[in-house]
Formats: sequence, structure tokens, C-alpha cells
Amino acid sequence: MGGKTRPPALGGLAAAFQKAGLATKEQAERAEAEKQALAQKDSRAALGPTGPALDGKSSYQEQISSVNAWFAEHLRSAPDLAARLAGERTQAVVIEGVPATRAELEAAERELGFALPPSFAAFLLEVGSVSFLNPWLDATTSVRRVVAASASLEADVALTAERFLQASAAEGLTLASKAPRHLLHVGEEQGAEAVFALCSRRDAAGEAPVFLRHHDEPDVLYHPASHFRQWFSERLIRLKEELQLR
Repeated sequence: MGGKTRPPALGGLAAAFQKAGLATKEQAERAEAEKQALAQKDSRAALGPTGPALDGKSSYQEQISSVNAWFAEHLRSAPDLAARLAGERTQAVVIEGVPATRAELEAAERELGFALPPSFAAFLLEVGSVSFLNPWLDATTSVRRVVAASASLEADVALTAERFLQASAAEGLTLASKAPRHLLHVGEEQGAEAVFALCSRRDAAGEAPVFLRHHDEPDVLYHPASHFRQWFSERLIRLKEELQLR
């Protein structure tokens, strides 16, 4: 999976070069993408090391605790931000409700008609669901919502099924047009945009690739991850970057 990010808006210098005929549109976009990648690398370096708790190997609880500890320290060093958040929640990641039970997982799998990927099932059993501190309070999907949310996503994708096939093909995933997609809704980002696992394409361990899909951009899939655990770890890193900018 190559992965997609939104096409970069051309910065002043790149735009000027293109306008002056000193660079093609493709060259200008490539230069801008390289510039933004370097800026992102510098931004992540400024956040400090992600630490072992965000390496995707630690437990979900450890990863959540690591981000919350970092944010608590960030608030101590940023009194203006602490003042703006007065009266609001001050944890970067909040565990919502209680962990799922195995009986609930089995019931969800019966209704879905397929097994949950191991890393997502482990998250439901260990944590349940979480919400993230951002303008939309993005959240992962609880076991109680997963069946209905997945059905809603399937219905939405069905409206532009051919374009979804093309978007999947761009990620190196060839899907048969009539075959079940087995889309599993695992979370939301950027205001109810669906994060899903494509459970019709699994690896030997039963894991499924995860993507972000914008409902108004059916031709593109964003933030690809090999499995839910990788997506969650990367989502926490992006959350730290978002909170650093508040």
C-alpha cells in the first residue's frame, strides 16, 4: 500500500517557479511535498521521541497512558493552553465506557458475518473505545456500535462502488466487483469520516488493512495501515502533533 495524503497546496516559491515556467506542475508539486515532509519530520522531532509506548508493540492501555502523560506535561509548560481548556477535559485520550466482553464480540461477529481482525478484537477487549481531544472528539467504534456503523458504511460505499474499487486498486488491492467487501467500521476522524478495515483482504494472521475514507472523496483512501494496531499507534502520533498546534 503506497498510501495517500491530500495533494499539497503549492507554497510561494514552488508556485512562483511554476508560474515563471521554471518548473512543471509535477515538479513544483514534488518539491512542495518534499518540503512538507521535511517540515513534518522537524515537527515530530520537536515533540520528542514517541517512546516505546507508541511503537505499536506495547499494550493499548500503555499507549494511551503515554500520550496522556505527555499531554499533562505539555499543559504544565503551556499555561495559555491550560487556561483555554479550563472546564474542559484535559486528557488527550479518554476511555469511553467499559471493555467489551467475549460474548459481545461473538454476537457482533455473528451479525457482521465475519470475524473481527485480531488487533481490533484485542482493542475492544482491553479498552473498549476511546475519544480523542480534538475539535470533533473523534472516537473509535465501540462493540455496541460496530454492526450498525459498518452497515451504514457499506450502504454509503455501495453508492459509488466502482470508484471504491478504483481507490482500492490504487492501494494495490484488487477487489472483485460482486464480491463482499466486508467493511468494518473501526473509528471516525475529522468529523464523522469513516475509518474502516477492509476485511475481505486479510493477511495470514487474519489482520485487515485500515484506511480513512472521506464520503465526498470516494476515489481516494487516506492514512493506510496494515492493521488496526498500526493505525491506532499512528493516530496517537498525529494526535500529539494536533495538540502541539493548539
